[in-house]
Amino acid sequence: MAEKIDGVVGFRLWAQTRAESPRDPLKPQSNAPYQAVWNAWLRFLAQRSMVVNGLPQSLHWLDARPVDVLDFLKPRAGMRANHQPERQLSEVTRRRYWRMLERLYGFAVVKGWVAENPATMMGESDQPDLPPQLGHILPPPLWKELPRHFPKGNTLIECRDRAILHLLYKLALTPEEIRTLKTSDINMQDVQLANEVSAQVLLHVDGPRLAQKRILPLPDECSGALRAWLSVRGQHSKPCPAVRHDGGSSIDQRPFSPGVQGGSCSE
Repeated sequence: MAEKIDGVVGFRLWAQTRAESPRDPLKPQSNAPYQAVWNAWLRFLAQRSMVVNGLPQSLHWLDARPVDVLDFLKPRAGMRANHQPERQLSEVTRRRYWRMLERLYGFAVVKGWVAENPATMMGESDQPDLPPQLGHILPPPLWKELPRHFPKGNTLIECRDRAILHLLYKLALTPEEIRTLKTSDINMQDVQLANEVSAQVLLHVDGPRLAQKRILPLPDECSGALRAWLSVRGQHSKPCPAVRHDGGSSIDQRPFSPGVQGGSCSE
């Protein structure tokens, strides 16, 4: 009998095949979330056993059964989200775990390592539900009309809300990312454009997940809305820093959007 493919090797071969796919290739930097789920699955299997020749041994990933997948996906004590340990895994995350197993075992079936995919052998009622998505999608014409309904005034609250809406609309930031923004996350950088030098406003996003750590150039609408907010914010209580051309800020740890208590900068 041929030696079974090791679980770590199996994942590496799957990731390599996905990276070479002409349609929707998987970038190397995108492997981390998939590998984290797969490693959790291998650790789970190592704690389960099956009897071979009258002797118990750890369950090999190629011997996994539908019941193993079902037990792995069940919410259980101590099962927490990696980025927010205080929260239990959501149905969306459980669905993502199942989808990961379904894809990799599908690859194993194609390679001839296993005869059947244990993730798809589960009954449909046992598979994590796919949350409805259509309710979160706006028709393109309505989406294009949204900026017309952003606040137009120059009060503290209107400027703040307009800046937040532009970040949501133009950069697709999450509410969590916006809540954690600081004034020091906004800076300017000289960019050579044709025969002139233009100042490009950049936003540093440092979310809890690896994929959320990025630097985004701000469109004119966003940078204008942020400048207006910082200007109005600085007129209330303590002066807040304007965006500096050297990429820094005189107040590096204050939140971008403090609580609405006179709009002052919080310490």
